[in-house]
Amino acid sequence: MYTGGFFDKLVSYYSNDRHIERRSVVLNVMLLGAGLISFLAFALTLERFVRLGNEYQGESPWLLAGILVVFVFLYWLSKIGKIGLVSVLFFVMFLVIATLVEMKAGVQNPMGLLLFAFVIILSGILFDSRFLLWIFLLIFGDLFLISYLQIEGFTEPYLKWRLTKFDYEIAVGYLIFPIIIALVSWLYNREIFKALSKAEKSEQELKKERDLLEVRVEQRTKELKKSQMEKIAQLSNFAEYGKSVVGILHDLVNPVTAISLNLDHIDKMKNRERKIKEIMQYSKRALSAANKLETFISSFKNKIGCRREQEWFEVDKEMREVLKFFSYKVKRNDIEVELIIEPDLKIYGDLVHFDQVVSNLFSNSIESYEGIKREEKKILVIAGKFNNNILFVWQDYGCGIADENIKKIFDPFFTSKGENKNIGMGLAIVRNIIEDDFGGTINVDSQLNKGTTFYISLPRKLRKK
Repeated sequence: MYTGGFFDKLVSYYSNDRHIERRSVVLNVMLLGAGLISFLAFALTLERFVRLGNEYQGESPWLLAGILVVFVFLYWLSKIGKIGLVSVLFFVMFLVIATLVEMKAGVQNPMGLLLFAFVIILSGILFDSRFLLWIFLLIFGDLFLISYLQIEGFTEPYLKWRLTKFDYEIAVGYLIFPIIIALVSWLYNREIFKALSKAEKSEQELKKERDLLEVRVEQRTKELKKSQMEKIAQLSNFAEYGKSVVGILHDLVNPVTAISLNLDHIDKMKNRERKIKEIMQYSKRALSAANKLETFISSFKNKIGCRREQEWFEVDKEMREVLKFFSYKVKRNDIEVELIIEPDLKIYGDLVHFDQVVSNLFSNSIESYEGIKREEKKILVIAGKFNNNILFVWQDYGCGIADENIKKIFDPFFTSKGENKNIGMGLAIVRNIIEDDFGGTINVDSQLNKGTTFYISLPRKLRKK
């Protein structure tokens, strides 16, 4: 759609079909140009007609006025949307003019040949390609018929123009149509170039929108995935704590029993003299057992809490607190756990999420020994500072991971231990927390029936995103 200046409004016509829009621009320009030339010719002829009176021997000015009216009428039809009809009438008009010129002046007449050349170019612009073959056959048939009639003597063209002295007036007449042809070709090429430029611009904008849409979809998918992982992590964490409750209760039996036995001894000795030292000893043991019980309860309370604040915490202390949840499983499977943690090693982050990582890795390492008969079962965890990062090496000597599964172990719901034993979310949660919450990395190296080693790198303090 053209929304430019006054000239653009004169020649433009809006259509949903861009090809029709381009044709209308070229057609309206030619109609305006033809109308302007007809008006100038009418004005000059009328001036000579009035000035010379009876001595005037040229074309009638009223004929030129009629031609002007025809061009104005065609322009009006074009502006109201009759592009196809106007194209046909305009083409037929110039084809008739070219035919009359050739029949009257002979097929050798340069002006007639230029008119036919103009008609050929005009047809290529105004009509669809499926009609051009028939139009060209019509034009060439017309020229062939004129030539045949003149050669066989059926018509006698006026050939005295050959004897006319070549002057500037004739030269200007010959130059008009090549100039018109050049202008029409340039105008149509300009419209095609505009259309191609718009198409290219639209394609670039569409590509840009598509790329932005892909980025938005990817970002939204990542946000949804992260949200789902957080919810699944919470559920999995509660499930893991639920499985650990049995072990916790088993560990609580010993201190409770110790308290009960020591208090019973104290009760039996309360009436005996000189047994103060023994009473103090049993009291001390009962107090120690109570402290141990308090420690277990406090540890359990911290783990099931909903703390989400960022804070500095000691790696060694927190790992040992988490390990207490697995003390029953460790004893039952006769597993040795060795923690080699650099002294005073601290990290800044979400304590609960860190506990989830440690808890899932402990659980994974303990389960790797199920069904395996080995004289020595061991879990080794080494942690220390390296530049601004904390590196962890987490190693067990259990069942290991098959080569075909090594790339799948971090995928959600993937498990090689059977659906009844594991839902396949532990390591997926571990990687999600390490990468998204702590900005770290995790890698794995494993050999089937020989063991698995995890390499974890965490920044001591999470960089701002």
